[in-house]
Amino acid sequence: MKVRNFKLLFLSFTLSIFISLKTIAQQVSSELKAQAENGDADAQYEIGKTYFRYEYGSSKKRAEAEKWLLMAAEQGHDKATYILSKLRFSKYECPIEVLKKLALEGYSEAQFSLGARYQNYINDSLNDLSVAYKWMLLSSKDPYERYDRSWRLINHFKISHLEISKGQKMAKEHTEKYGPTSKSIYLEND
Repeated sequence: MKVRNFKLLFLSFTLSIFISLKTIAQQVSSELKAQAENGDADAQYEIGKTYFRYEYGSSKKRAEAEKWLLMAAEQGHDKATYILSKLRFSKYECPIEVLKKLALEGYSEAQFSLGARYQNYINDSLNDLSVAYKWMLLSSKDPYERYDRSWRLINHFKISHLEISKGQKMAKEHTEKYGPTSKSIYLEND
């Protein structure tokens, strides 16, 4: 019975890898790959992002994601730089200027990362919890998520009522200036 279960498990694992590789191959068309090989940073980013989605558990997929994202990042592609920093065991760090730019463009992942940076240190200066609170609020997609992130900031960092108020005011001003949209780097173009 154990051997049969093992065979079924192995078969389903092998099938899932085959389907995953086929899915990647379908998403990375020959036209897109040709554009990327000719130096198109957007095409390199798209291929890198595709491999990034499937990189968990496979060093080959991770290496492919890293290769394409690095090519795009070296050409100044901000989203590639961000995703490159999020690869497991990544040695790359997303520069604060890139995070700020992507956060202002409304990408929730960058807003969250920027808020996390403000919780700790930016440019060797002390944390600014009101700014961290602003970005955490803006990165949240629903009321529960906003509550959860707010509670963690309040509990862990002992953020004051004054800092909360300042953060809420900054988030409101930001939304009035840039709009309430919050988009995802990972789901873009899907």
